[in-house]
Amino acid sequence: MVTKKRQIGTVVSDTGKLIICDPDYLSDWIDNKVESKREYKDTKTDNIYVYGKNFNKYDEILFDGKTVNELIQEKRLLRIPYKETGEFSNKAITQSIINKGFSQCNFQDGRKGLALAVATLIGDGEFPVFAEFQEEQVCKIWIDFTINSDKQTENE
Repeated sequence: MVTKKRQIGTVVSDTGKLIICDPDYLSDWIDNKVESKREYKDTKTDNIYVYGKNFNKYDEILFDGKTVNELIQEKRLLRIPYKETGEFSNKAITQSIINKGFSQCNFQDGRKGLALAVATLIGDGEFPVFAEFQEEQVCKIWIDFTINSDKQTENE
């Protein structure tokens, strides 16, 4: 069977993440505010340090004369992952993407497959979408996050 590959469009991300979803399920979206509650555990004392509460910048001194970045780098502070819920919401998707780079969203009864969200490789941008065709039907799609279309010129 002969397959053809070609660019079929572009997709823009202003948040560094994208969702793949059946449009009929968009009404299941839960509208809530993203919380950026980044928590770190001190591996020696078990104390918890929270961004925005215990420190506001990663280059500020937290304790022992060291910055938060230095403490993370030497593994004295370990990031506490967000609890993943599978909820179809910006908050849950963002938290899951911070944990592992993608998010599987579930139906309210717990079944998987409502949507899938992914982080883009380079954050915000315009990315080309490609498809592979068999007998004029799309059989595969992919988004190339290594090419930021809005940074390219017409002559490239």
